[in-house]
Amino acid sequence: MAKRIGIRVRLDERTAKRVGSHLKKLRTQKPERCKEIILDWASFIEARAKEIVPKLTRNLMNSIIFELYKDGFAAEIGPWADYGAYVEFGTRRMSARPYLRPSFDESVPIFLEKIRKELKQ
Repeated sequence: MAKRIGIRVRLDERTAKRVGSHLKKLRTQKPERCKEIILDWASFIEARAKEIVPKLTRNLMNSIIFELYKDGFAAEIGPWADYGAYVEFGTRRMSARPYLRPSFDESVPIFLEKIRKELKQ
């Protein structure tokens, strides 16, 4: 995977404490289902980030993608545009216009519930 400049969100067992332990259990018990959930989760964050990112030229929006790695047990979502971090966090001359973190934060409860349901089956 090529190195991205700026910002990215990583989905794996270290993502968030409340999700990580559940994701680790699911990976052990149902590895193929775990891969499907990570793929769905990454797709959700990518789509949501593209909805809320500022769209002056659409370059930043079009550069947001996700990549699966670690045999499908992890994903990274972020822009290829080198100024993505400046938009997300702002600069001393431009206020922040977050798009990636809000997308991730919105996704956590949705996918935590999916993972919990899958573990109960």
